[in-house]
Amino acid sequence: MAENTTAYFTLTDFLVFVVMLSISACTSLYYAITKYRRERHSRGSGYHELSEEEEEEPPEDDLTPWRGGLGIFVGFVSAITYLGIPAETYLNGVLFWSISLTVIPAAVIINNGYLPIFYRLKLNNVFDYLEMRFNRFVRLLGVLGNYFNLLIYMTVVMYGLACALSAVTHVKLWGAILSIGLVRTIFTTVGGVNAILWVDLFQALLMVAGFVSLIIGGCLSVGGIDQMWANVVAGKRGDLFSFDLNPTTRHTTWALFVGGIFLNLTFLGPNQMAIKKYRTCFSEQRAKRSVWIGMLLCAVFQLLAVFTGIVMYSYYQDCDPVTSGQILRSAELLPHFIVDMYSAVPGMAGLLVSAIFSSSMSSTSAGIFSLAQTTCDDFIKLRWNNMTPFRRMLLIKGLSCAYGLLCMSGAFAISQVNTILQPVLSWAGILGGPVLGIFTLGFFSSRSNSKGAICGSLTGFAFGLWIFIGSTVYPPFYGDPPLSTTGCDSNVSNVSPFSAPIIHDTDIRALFPRDVSLSVESSVTNSPDHGEYPNIASLYAMSYLYYSGITWLITVVVGAFISMVTKAPRRPDSALLNPYVDFSFCCRRRSDNSDDDIQGPPAGKWRLNQADPEPVQMETWQVQEDIAAD
Repeated sequence: MAENTTAYFTLTDFLVFVVMLSISACTSLYYAITKYRRERHSRGSGYHELSEEEEEEPPEDDLTPWRGGLGIFVGFVSAITYLGIPAETYLNGVLFWSISLTVIPAAVIINNGYLPIFYRLKLNNVFDYLEMRFNRFVRLLGVLGNYFNLLIYMTVVMYGLACALSAVTHVKLWGAILSIGLVRTIFTTVGGVNAILWVDLFQALLMVAGFVSLIIGGCLSVGGIDQMWANVVAGKRGDLFSFDLNPTTRHTTWALFVGGIFLNLTFLGPNQMAIKKYRTCFSEQRAKRSVWIGMLLCAVFQLLAVFTGIVMYSYYQDCDPVTSGQILRSAELLPHFIVDMYSAVPGMAGLLVSAIFSSSMSSTSAGIFSLAQTTCDDFIKLRWNNMTPFRRMLLIKGLSCAYGLLCMSGAFAISQVNTILQPVLSWAGILGGPVLGIFTLGFFSSRSNSKGAICGSLTGFAFGLWIFIGSTVYPPFYGDPPLSTTGCDSNVSNVSPFSAPIIHDTDIRALFPRDVSLSVESSVTNSPDHGEYPNIASLYAMSYLYYSGITWLITVVVGAFISMVTKAPRRPDSALLNPYVDFSFCCRRRSDNSDDDIQGPPAGKWRLNQADPEPVQMETWQVQEDIAAD
């Protein structure tokens, strides 16, 4: 094995890194102070206290489609995209680019299926729809699914950032988790989601510039684009398409396309974080254009991430830093590549690594804020319904602080995880697929009822959890492309024109002895005899990309069947249904479709006027009493 070597931040890099992150943090603090002074002046001048809508919606002139699309893009991208996709491409090849194609069908479905209903109902909380369409218990299922999905997502993102910081500094992993967790918690608690909107443009430019700099520098280091691609093809990573229909193949064009559509719908469809972005536009057409702009920006960013991954592989083709022991985890590949390439340019490595953290500043803060808002509106506000907007704001900030600390604790718990992309996408499918299925039943099936939604979502979640546990007990083995360390002890490996001599590491890495076989993901050379597995293990080998589609399909099919064999509800109000598609219309009796038998939103909380489709919130929170009618 090659001698363990690595490169770290210089003092200049660290100062640039701190300054770049301080720009976002100071903007957050400035906005928070300005907002507090404005509210205090309003109360002191005798004006009314700001409502939730006045607090959350900036002036209309600022809410252009480009601004909304930029907010969607920055809110969607995180360290999982910035660290996970390049590492996945480095290890398994360029095929992952196919997931960028899914933004087009996903945008069409969101704009014509989900967004019109949410926008016309003007809901602050996406889960209000489930209570209006079904009942409070269905709403609770949706809330819990989204709650744990976001919690896992935020935890893995924090862990990924800690891996990045640990890879380029002498800070141990636990210290990186602690410092990042505290800083991110303070940023979200002090500034809130409004401060994030002010720094969207700055963060987007920094993220894109980071990838472009790495691509240009990497291509120059390996001898140009042609030589880079030749190295990728020689390393068996150049397959652009794979039309294998075997669902147990980890990555195929079909799996990436189908799974990518459902994952995009999970994150950007009926999702509380996404709805907050859509609500920033004051017309439905503006919101739809924002979706297109945001999704296309996401696709371009994913392509840049894949390109960075193959450049990184070409650079390390003869000396894999994971197998050679220079780094411990695949999540550390990109920051290690940055410092390795630009160590001779003062401050450049710090600037590019700060792009990784900028990629997560907005998305993680919005996620924590969404968790706090959901907890406040769906649990605490049930008992404390006289809460003023100012007290609600203070409560959400306190909950944001608590959830930031909780995610930090979770990052400590998963500190042995080697990769960050697959766990997040797996749990997004297991938890997000059934939630998406519930909304699909509500939007596109006038015949569906609460019994069907409950049974379908629980069945979909149980199946996804069963497959995940089975794949953990009987892990599938894939024949990944080989990695080489033949050039680690020679002078034939690539040397960046921007790099300085590497400093030998004699302290931190020695504290982490490791089995090299565990670092190379899914190594076929360490596979046990497949005869030891039961026949059912072939089902557990299903690609993780299919989890979201399978759980969604089970939820919809089981939910539609249960609704069909149980008592049909009265036809819901047309404002709660998609105006174009009703796949269960043929299953309703003629009497069920009568205009005299239209079911409105649940009594006690919502009132919907036929002349004005905007819902009016009632003064009290009451549990729906006519569940039996379903």
